[in-house]
Amino acid sequence: MHPFKIVAHRGITTDAPENTLPAFERAIELGADAVELDVRLTSDQVPVVYHYYYLENNTSATGTIFNHSLSELRGLKVFSKNNPSAETGFISTLDEILGCIGGKIDLEIEIKGPEPEAPQVVGSVLCKYRQLWDTFEVTARVPGFLLAIQEICPGLRADLLYPLSSSWMKPDVSCLRRST
Repeated sequence: MHPFKIVAHRGITTDAPENTLPAFERAIELGADAVELDVRLTSDQVPVVYHYYYLENNTSATGTIFNHSLSELRGLKVFSKNNPSAETGFISTLDEILGCIGGKIDLEIEIKGPEPEAPQVVGSVLCKYRQLWDTFEVTARVPGFLLAIQEICPGLRADLLYPLSSSWMKPDVSCLRRST
């Protein structure tokens, strides 16, 4: 056994679009110890697995993900930035991803925000999978998110990511800004 953990950041992104079920399934096939995935809320408060604030980063849609409903995102193709010839994928809900790969690989689940209700909404989904909590780790850049998760899901591992925000964030998505 190796002395470190191999984590597929957003899945195996050379073979499939990041944060999609095919990228996570490929990580399992290749023997990764864990996958890191990002969770954001839709406008109708559904936690979906998607990294970026802005859809135009790897889809044909525009705008922030939290300004679109789940039904608007359904069927939206996600393209691979690392491999343009890879098959496209789709945005999945957190519940769908946990149902498909939960228990098959450890999961590092990052709550992205900026919605203050994100921990409650994500926590309600995670509570349905309590039997898998020993394979989950929740991370966030907002300390309050982690405190809320620990209250909703006592005993679930939670870790703070640092720094709290990045200079590229526009005011419409940044919930905490560092002074420069």
